[in-house]
Amino acid sequence: SVEAIRAKKRAMALDSAFCEVFHDRARPSDGRLGLSEFLSACKDLAARNIRPFTNFVTNNSFLVLGAFAAFDHNQDGVVEKSEWVLGCELFSEMDAKQKATLLHRYFDINNDGYVSAEEVASVMQRHLSSMRKLMPEIMKIHEQEVGETESKENNIVVFLAAMDILLHEAHDEVSDFVKNTGGEGKVSLADWVERSENHPELLRLMTLEGMLEMAEFALATNKPAD
Repeated sequence: SVEAIRAKKRAMALDSAFCEVFHDRARPSDGRLGLSEFLSACKDLAARNIRPFTNFVTNNSFLVLGAFAAFDHNQDGVVEKSEWVLGCELFSEMDAKQKATLLHRYFDINNDGYVSAEEVASVMQRHLSSMRKLMPEIMKIHEQEVGETESKENNIVVFLAAMDILLHEAHDEVSDFVKNTGGEGKVSLADWVERSENHPELLRLMTLEGMLEMAEFALATNKPAD
């Protein structure tokens, strides 16, 4: 259909932009993105008016932490090109079926074509672990942007505690989604896509937008009541 052709062209244009920005910002030493390069790359996409990066980079730099941790799929402290492109695709606007397909690939750690509850738990735990490791660096960026240094330790503890609770709740919901699908606790791509269409709220929870929303909610716990 005409709409399908347009969607395909848009996806190709976005992938081209993602790759171009990555090559512009990757470190010459190893061809990957550290945290500061990652932030610059996100700002480049925002400058091109690619949503939701336009909103993402204008918010508190704590939100960079949640996104970077999700992009850094193997938790080695840097974002490789394949991780960057997959993360950007999950973060950008596309139809539910495309996102469900990408999410299945994201959670399928051992590449056996199925997603298990254990793999979901591993991804969620690695996400939080990566955030903990990155917190000192993200705090430096935050201080440079807003010039705030007081209550730094308290902010870190409260933010991570809130994220810990939110990620555990998300993990429980996604694990139930996997277990209830059948197939001995493993979900094939076809079953994953079908169930995702029937549970759009879980699809959003598992995407980077969902991760970002959790980070924004956790940030709110740091703000004093009026």
